[in-house]
Amino acid sequence: MARRRYTPRLKAQVVLEVLSGGKTPGQVAKAYGVHPNSVQLWSGRRRSSPGTRR
Repeated sequence: MARRRYTPRLKAQVVLEVLSGGKTPGQVAKAYGVHPNSVQLWSGRRRSSPGTRR
């Protein structure tokens, strides 16, 4: 099975929703159908280097 790829736009939406503080990372992950570890990873990258795209 191939690895799932997520667009930068989706990642940004997920991270912004987590950072808004309304929901937990787990709730956001479930809503978007991604793994909670991915949400944590994307959020950490966004906080550590906001000017770079990964």
